[in-house]
Amino acid sequence: MLTPCTYRGRWGDEPGWRVLAWDDGPYPDDDIEWWTAEEHRFVARLTDAYGVRHPSPPELGSLDGLLVDRTREDVREFRMASFARTQPRAQSAVVPRQLDQGPRSLSGEGEPIMLTGLDDVDWSSLDHAYGSADDTPDILRALAANDEGWSDAMHEYFSAIVHQDTMYSATERTIPFLAQIALSPSILPERRLELLQDLLYIASQDAWALSEPEGDSPGALTTRAVADAVPDLLALWQLSPQAHKARLLLLAALNPSAATTQLKQFTDFRATLAGPSPTLDLALALITQDEPRAQAIALRTTTWDVRTPDYLAENLPLNARLINILLHLAGDELG
Repeated sequence: MLTPCTYRGRWGDEPGWRVLAWDDGPYPDDDIEWWTAEEHRFVARLTDAYGVRHPSPPELGSLDGLLVDRTREDVREFRMASFARTQPRAQSAVVPRQLDQGPRSLSGEGEPIMLTGLDDVDWSSLDHAYGSADDTPDILRALAANDEGWSDAMHEYFSAIVHQDTMYSATERTIPFLAQIALSPSILPERRLELLQDLLYIASQDAWALSEPEGDSPGALTTRAVADAVPDLLALWQLSPQAHKARLLLLAALNPSAATTQLKQFTDFRATLAGPSPTLDLALALITQDEPRAQAIALRTTTWDVRTPDYLAENLPLNARLINILLHLAGDELG
């Protein structure tokens, strides 16, 4: 239900609209998630076109009377008619995969890893979520210990260094050391896989920075630091189990120029996996910088995935939107 209202605009009072009520249902079928997502996108388009966003509703001004007042039966009739142009959800092409992760350690104990250059960084001049980053070397050394304290150290890293999706000046400087740990022959396989996934997650927070090299925010610098680590990380490919290769392939999409020499290995790996894989196919399209193919793959996912339309609509460079879709799909397909 909408009402007209006035609000304080830049040039004085201006007319606008306010949503007062929302009536859910009925829907064309029982896939409520699909149809409500379509409704929310429709209302978002109305908001962008006509709406007013303001933190204090009383400041919107007085309401001038009811614009729309329909019976429940009228509303349902109009609602069903509005869905006539929307196709039901297509069958998802994402097949959850149980890829080989390599042998797991029974003890959780591995050989400690020596980190090169850790003391060369002036950590006290950097910050993290709780202030000075002078304790960051201890967090990294706890990870490099490669022992039963790993989970606690990783929790501390994601509490202080990457806090609630936020990057800090110290975050960028930790990436080379995470890469060192991942590259060490001593690291337990399950921990290497976790690190590869973590690097993907960290880079995804500011994927736009891969298209806009002038950005110098902590998040932008961190994303580019992950991309810079890709050439070294790809050295793991040959001896990696399937699950590791899948994540390395995704990381390669962050730095296509570093990955072109291994393209045949990537395509051969993809060929070993039966069935559709929009995740890996999109990664390969990004690595080869085949933008039309990457867009086509992303657009197909909008026929079954309720989130990819929102990713595509974001006000970001196209490459960043495609990377965000890639990592979203990976969560469903690769776990």
